[in-house]
Amino acid sequence: TLGNGKAGLLSAPCERPLTIGNYTIEERKQRLHRYRNKKTKRNFNRKIK
Repeated sequence: TLGNGKAGLLSAPCERPLTIGNYTIEERKQRLHRYRNKKTKRNFNRKIK
């Protein structure tokens, strides 16, 4: 899942990269970008035969 509501921001930034959940900020941005691209391409009006 993309965001499960957990924010792991307890360590100092100099020790390791800042993370949100299980992902770094950069990974999260990339995943959200992919999700938004897929979301815009969805077609809810198509008929299933």
